[in-house]
Amino acid sequence: MTSEPNDTEDDNERSGLREDLRALKESSPDEAFAQAIQCLQNADYEVRIAGLECLASMKRDPGVDAVTRALRDPVSLVRVAALELVAAGVPASSALLERLVSSDPTEVVRAYAGWAIARWGSRQALPTLRKRLLVEQSAVVRSGLLEALYLLSAHPPYLDMLFAGLTSSDPDARAFTSNAVLGVAARENIQRIIEALRSALAEETFPTIAETIRHNLETAEDMQRDDDYELE
Repeated sequence: MTSEPNDTEDDNERSGLREDLRALKESSPDEAFAQAIQCLQNADYEVRIAGLECLASMKRDPGVDAVTRALRDPVSLVRVAALELVAAGVPASSALLERLVSSDPTEVVRAYAGWAIARWGSRQALPTLRKRLLVEQSAVVRSGLLEALYLLSAHPPYLDMLFAGLTSSDPDARAFTSNAVLGVAARENIQRIIEALRSALAEETFPTIAETIRHNLETAEDMQRDDDYELE
């Protein structure tokens, strides 16, 4: 008599799948790509996420239909993984990204959509981003919007507003904002970014968030020391 699968067994299988994909990516990238594509069709959302994560790490494009389907997935975590794939450089519909940042019901999806637009968006998205900023209540999402707005417009007030998110009463927003602040780093603002992160680190009371800020601060300081760094 065989036992029924349980959550532990499922978690072990998913962990094993991720390890298999990582190993396969090193030994046979084309085979890993093919297997990741198959994962996107799986009924288990965790498997779909594993496939998207593999594709993002490889910066491989599964095709516009697959990306669109993942961005419309009913599971919000899959949509987030798809946005990470887009942020890694895989093309996606600008209209769909703008729709996600404007009206997705899940806060983290709206935030990641702003981040994806920040990485690969165009100035055509600015009206949508500005309109959403006026009504967005989530501090986390506002940081994603401000990151995108500053990168696409280079308008200094957006950077000031982004820095303000480092003192948000929402701990998640402080962590997300610290990542967003690092994401807008460039030669002309690196010193201000370092000063803002130092101040945030001095005030932070949550150890895990302090670690995130410290990591971003150290990265910013390394960037300042590197004469060759430039905004990605």
